[in-house]
Amino acid sequence: MIQKFILRMIVVSILLYPSLSWSQIYLGLGPEYVLPVGSFANVNKSTIGVNLQLESRQICKYWYGLRLDYMSFTKSNNIVIGENYYKNAFYLSPTFRYNFVCSDCYKYTTIPYLQGMLTMSSLGNTDSLSRLGVGGAIGGGIAISFNFLHACWMLDLNALYSAPNFIYRADGRSSLQSINVGLTLSIRL
Repeated sequence: MIQKFILRMIVVSILLYPSLSWSQIYLGLGPEYVLPVGSFANVNKSTIGVNLQLESRQICKYWYGLRLDYMSFTKSNNIVIGENYYKNAFYLSPTFRYNFVCSDCYKYTTIPYLQGMLTMSSLGNTDSLSRLGVGGAIGGGIAISFNFLHACWMLDLNALYSAPNFIYRADGRSSLQSINVGLTLSIRL
């Protein structure tokens, strides 16, 4: 059921792209460092994850797209015997970025931005509760563009405060919160 829901969200997100111009679509991939916060830090250690992004940069100050995140977790050394902990997580997030400094992003190679995301999550835990969660993330970053091998590239350093199940989660499960720092390399399609 979760796979069907995620597949439908991907198809709907792609179909809702207004006036899709492939010349301003970027595909990116990169690692992210996930630092658990709050009660999540009591049961899991920090980890490295990966993110995949498809983003339209057709409107200079406003970028939007779709982001997939996957991370595998390890339980904390301080966990109480019998306490549940997270094993993995998969996030599907429609994203929105606002480039707040430059009015003409074609003139600048360094672009700072603010970012917001709505997140549908699948959270693997040692309990038998539903994996489904709905939440979001907010943060910012800096994108550096350059040309290499006759293609437009962008290196993106960002930090997000993520709470992938704060809107909806299984009864009895706490809100998962983390700080995610990522470095993504993307290429214009």
